[in-house]
Amino acid sequence: MSSANRSMCPENPVKDLAPLSKLKSLASVGVAETGITTIAPLTTLPELFDLSVGYNPRADLSGLAKLTHLDSLSIAGNNLTSLALVAKLQNLTILTPATTSSPT
Repeated sequence: MSSANRSMCPENPVKDLAPLSKLKSLASVGVAETGITTIAPLTTLPELFDLSVGYNPRADLSGLAKLTHLDSLSIAGNNLTSLALVAKLQNLTILTPATTSSPT
């Protein structure tokens, strides 16, 4: 499975992203509404360009600044009060920012 380049688990109860950290060619991860609490394991993925972590209000997103290759990021519904976490993401072209409402 080391050649996988996409992992999508929306709305499934995924708590531990650590196994994904071994997939160095992983380019896209979708873990919206999964209950994750940290994205730290993903910060070691050099090819990650697309990340969806929306609606995980308990998630620690402090590792976002390390994901310098991201060009698409969805963080809607994560109760963020500032977009300072994404300020260093110079390759970012698509951003779905934080909102205060849940999806309908």
